[in-house]
Amino acid sequence: MFYPVFAGAAPRGKPKSPNVRSSRKWSRANKPTLRQIHTKMSGNYFHRGISRLRAEELLLSAGEDGCFLVRDSETLQGAYVLCLLYQSRVHQYRVLPGHDNQLSIQAEGGAPEPKYSDLNSLVADYMKKGDKNGLAFGLKFPVPPDRGEEVDSDDDDYQDNPNVVPPPPQNFGSNGFDPNPEEQKIKTTLLNNFTKIDRNSIDSDFFDTLRNYFEKGIETDVTAVKAGDSNLPEFQKLLEFAAKNLQKELDKFIKKVRTINDLLTVPETSSLSRSPSMVDKSGSSIPSMLEKMNKCRSNLVSLDNKVQETLRYFSVSLYDSLPFETQESDPLPESCTPLLSSLGKPHIPRSDFEVKVIRTGKQSKMTLSVDIPHGRLYAVKPSKESLDSNNIFTHERITQLVKSTKDNTRLDMLVLDEEKKKKQTKFTFAFTSVHVRETFCQQIMQMKNMHSSAVDVDQISVFVGTWNMGDSQPMSSINSWLRCNGTGKLRDPQVLGVIPHDMYVIGTQESALTEKDWVNFVKNHIKSCLRADVEMVEVCTLWGIRLVVLVKKQLHQYINRIQHSTVRTGIANTLGNKGAVGISFYFKGTSFCFVNCHLTSGDERNERRNQNYRDIIKGLSLGQKHLGLFDVLNQFNHLFWLGDLNYRVEDNIGTILEKLENRDIDYLLTKDQLKKSQREKKGFCGFSKLKEYIKININFR
Repeated sequence: MFYPVFAGAAPRGKPKSPNVRSSRKWSRANKPTLRQIHTKMSGNYFHRGISRLRAEELLLSAGEDGCFLVRDSETLQGAYVLCLLYQSRVHQYRVLPGHDNQLSIQAEGGAPEPKYSDLNSLVADYMKKGDKNGLAFGLKFPVPPDRGEEVDSDDDDYQDNPNVVPPPPQNFGSNGFDPNPEEQKIKTTLLNNFTKIDRNSIDSDFFDTLRNYFEKGIETDVTAVKAGDSNLPEFQKLLEFAAKNLQKELDKFIKKVRTINDLLTVPETSSLSRSPSMVDKSGSSIPSMLEKMNKCRSNLVSLDNKVQETLRYFSVSLYDSLPFETQESDPLPESCTPLLSSLGKPHIPRSDFEVKVIRTGKQSKMTLSVDIPHGRLYAVKPSKESLDSNNIFTHERITQLVKSTKDNTRLDMLVLDEEKKKKQTKFTFAFTSVHVRETFCQQIMQMKNMHSSAVDVDQISVFVGTWNMGDSQPMSSINSWLRCNGTGKLRDPQVLGVIPHDMYVIGTQESALTEKDWVNFVKNHIKSCLRADVEMVEVCTLWGIRLVVLVKKQLHQYINRIQHSTVRTGIANTLGNKGAVGISFYFKGTSFCFVNCHLTSGDERNERRNQNYRDIIKGLSLGQKHLGLFDVLNQFNHLFWLGDLNYRVEDNIGTILEKLENRDIDYLLTKDQLKKSQREKKGFCGFSKLKEYIKININFR
C-alpha cells in the first residue's frame, strides 16, 4: 500500500530528532538551491534522474489506476514531469517553473493553472481535488523510488553532517581556516573516487598528474571559483596533458583529410573549399583543439558529400562495354567516359531486371536492361549473346504497360512491330517481387518522358515531403531526402535517385528559418544534387507551419490560378501554433491541391485531432468560387495531404515494444489511431496510407 505524503508531514518510520531539525535551518552561508526548494519533502514520489521509459515501467508494475510519480524532465532543465497511470497507459504532464520560480502543471489549451512553491504542495493540492483535478485521473497512490535510486529526500536537501568522519584533509583554501563540513564531505568523496582507479588502465605519467591535481591543483581551482574566475586554470592544464597525444594525431588526421580532398577535387564537384591549413595554428590550448575538432567534423561531412558526388560518375553498368554501343549514331567516348563528358548532367546507368517470360504456359528466363539516357530497352536471353532488332526496343515502340490484377509480380508490355507499325506484340513478364516490378515501370515512364517529342505534357512526377524541424536549424545536407534514399521505401538510388522530379512540394512544421532562407536552401540542394533548376510556384506560412511548391523552369509556364489559404486550430482556433496551410493551382487544366498540417499532440486527444481535420477541410478557402459550398476534398482532381498528424499507437507499452522488436507492423497498424479514425469515418476518409511505405522504426506514440 502506498501512503500519500502531504506538506508538513513526515514519512512513516523516519522520526526526526530535535537536534537534527535545528541543524537544518537555512543560513546565508548555506543558501538552498531552487531545486532543493522545489523537491523539499518529496521523497515518497520524486525519482531523480530516471528516464521516461523507466518511469513507465515503474507505474505499469504498480498496476493500479491513480499511481503516480514525479521525475526530472529529460528535455527542459529545471522542469519536472508528473507521470500518472490510468487504464494501463501512462499520462505525462510537464511541471514548469515560472518567472517567479513557482511551479505549475503545463495547461492544456493555455488555461491558467494554480502555482505552488514546491512539488509537495502541488501534489497535495491535486490529490485533494480527486478526479476533478484536470488530469486524466486522480492522484491516488505515490510510487516511491527504489532503494537503489538516488532519492531527493528531505535529508539530502538540507545536507546533514555525514555519519562517517573523514580523516583531516588538506585545506581547500590558503586562508589558514579549516574548511566547512560540506567541503570536507566533497573532498572525502573525491579522494575515495581516486582510490578506486585501476592503475593498469592508465599510464603512470597521467596517474601522477591526476594525483597532483586532486592533492594540490583542485585547491587552486576552488580559490579561483570563489574569486569569480570560471576558467579553472589547473583543470585546463590537466586536460591539456591528457590531450597531448590527441593534438598530434588530430593534426596528422587533418593533413590526411586535406590530401584525400585534393585527390577527389573536380571542377563541378568541389564542395570543400581550400582554406589555410589548420595545422599551422599554434597553441595547444583546449579551445584551440576543440576548434580543430569542430572544423574537422565539418570537413568530413563535406568530404563525404564530395565522395558521393564524384563516385556517382563511375556507376557504369556492364552493358556500357557491349558491341551495340559502337554504332555510328551512338559514339563510344560519350557513353564510356562519363567523367570526361558533361559534368553538368547526372550520369544514369543501366538497370538490369531478371524476369521470366511467360508464353502459352511456358516460362523462360530473360534479362531486361533499361537504358534511360539512350531511350532503349534490351531483352537479353541467356542463350543469345548478340543483340539485334528483335531484342532492342526503342522508347516509342513501347506503347503500354498493363499490371496484372491477379498476380502483383506480373506485367504485360505492348510493343509496336518494327515493320508493321500498327501491329502490337504482347510480352508477359514475371518479376521477382512487386517492388521490382514497380521500379521497372517507373524507369520506363521516366525514359518515355525524357525522350518524348510531344508538345503536351501528359504526366508529371511529384515529390512530396514533410519534416517536423523541432525549431532547430536543418542539417548541412538534405540530398538523401531529396533522392528518397532513406530508411523507408526506396527508389532505385542509382537510376531514379539521380533523376529530378518535375515538381517538389515540401511541408515543414516548427520551422526556425525564414521563408526566403528555407526556399533558397531547398533550391540550392536540388540544383547541387540533381542538377535541376526549379522555380518557386508559391510559399505559404502560418507560424512554424510552412508549405513550399517548386517546379522545373520549363514547366512553370503551364501553372496558373495559384491560391493559398491558412486555418488556425490552436487555442480557441485563434493561435497558429497548430493548424494547416494549403496551396492550389492548375497545371495544364488539371487541378492540384496540397495541404500541410500540424495537428494537436497528446495520446488522449484523438477526438481533438479529428476535429482539427474537420475544421481544416471546412476552413481552407481554395478552389473556384462557384464551388464554395463544397470543402477542399471535392474541388480538385488531385489532393495531397501531408504534415505532422500526431496520431499515436494505442496499446499497452510493453506489447508495443515487443511487437516493434519483432517488426510486427501489421499488428501495430491495427492499433493506429489514424486507421481507427478512418474506419469509424471520423477523419481522413478516402485517403490512402500505403502500408508498404511504413518500414522505419515507429515509436509507441
